Amino acid sequence: MAKSIFNKLRKRFTVIELDKRNDGDQIQRILGEITGVKSVPRVFVNGICLGGGSDVQSLYENGQLQRILDN
Repeated sequence: MAKSIFNKLRKRFTVIELDKRNDGDQIQRILGEITGVKSVPRVFVNGICLGGGSDVQSLYENGQLQRILDN
């Protein structure tokens, strides 16, 4: 969902596929410590966690995502 939104906005993004990495479990554990949530995706913009796919969708729908990306 998040990938689709960033593609729609024509914004460049980096994806780290945890299931394709040997250290994916460790990264997911650390993300849980940082964000308080272990589920993925975790979307970060300029070092700030926006949440997961549903959160990004909501930010997109109410116009806040574009404002965040423009800063």
